[in-house]
Amino acid sequence: MANVFLHNPNTWKTTLCLLLLTTTFLIANSARILDEVDSQPQAIGNLPGPGAGA
Repeated sequence: MANVFLHNPNTWKTTLCLLLLTTTFLIANSARILDEVDSQPQAIGNLPGPGAGA
C-alpha cells in the first residue's frame, strides 16, 4: 500500500509545491522582521581615510 503513494507523480508535485510555498512564506516573514529592526550605524563607514593611518 505504501508503494502506491511513493510512486504517484501527483504526490511528488503536491509535496514539492507545499515545500516551495512554505519556503516562500518563511523567507517573506524573515524579510519583514529584518525590515522592522531599527537601523544601526555602519561599522565600515567609521574607518579612517586612506591618508590618516600609521
